[in-house]
Amino acid sequence: LKDNGVDNPTITNTGYNIETILNTGKATDGKHFPLIMEIVKTTNSDGTKALPDGMLIYGHGSVETLPKLDSVVSGGVSKDLKLSLLNAAQYVFKQLDVPERKLKIGESFSVKLPFSFPIATETVEMFITTSYTLLSIVDGIAHFNVSQECTMNNNSSEYAINVNGNGTGNLLYDVANNYPLKNETHTEIDMNVNYGDYVLDLMTKNDIIQTSKMSDHHM
Repeated sequence: LKDNGVDNPTITNTGYNIETILNTGKATDGKHFPLIMEIVKTTNSDGTKALPDGMLIYGHGSVETLPKLDSVVSGGVSKDLKLSLLNAAQYVFKQLDVPERKLKIGESFSVKLPFSFPIATETVEMFITTSYTLLSIVDGIAHFNVSQECTMNNNSSEYAINVNGNGTGNLLYDVANNYPLKNETHTEIDMNVNYGDYVLDLMTKNDIIQTSKMSDHHM
C-alpha cells in the first residue's frame, strides 16, 4: 500500500448536521394521516452538502403504528440516493418502536434492527441491538440509559468476517406525546475481513445526537 501512495492506516473524520421539519396533516378517518418530512438544511464538516436543501420525503402515519415513508421528491438526485435516504429515514423511525406497556424504574426493553452493507460483490448483514433502561420520569419526560451491541450473520461465501461493536448513550422521551426529544449514542465497531492473502481491519466511531421539538403547526 505504501508503495502505491496509500496511507496505512487510513484515518478519516466526518461530521454532519441535518435539520428537518416533520409536518403531519389532519387524520383522514380518525386514525390515519399524511406526513411530509422536509430536509431544511444540511451541513458537512468539509463544507460540502450531502443532501440538497428543501428535499421532501412523503409518507403516512397512524395513531397505532410508526410512520411509513414511501417517496422522495427532489430535483437532481439519483434514484439510488433517494432510496438510500428513504431507508435511512425509515430506520430512524424503527428505533422509536417502544413497547406499548408501562415500564417501572429500572426496567428495560430492547430493539433489534438489521443493517446491511456491501463488501466487494457481496452484501453482509449486521444486527444492532439497542437496550433502553428507564432511569427516571421528571415532568413528563422519561430518562433512559442506552446500550448497544453489534453482531452479524456471516453469510459470506468468500470472506471470513468478524464484527465486534458496542455503544452507550441516553434517551429523553416525551411520554404524553409518545416522541423522543433527544436520542444520543456513541458507538464503536471493529471489523476484520480476511480474504486469502488480504486482511482488512476497520474501526469506526460514531457519535450521533438527534434532537426534536414539537409544535401545533399542521400541513
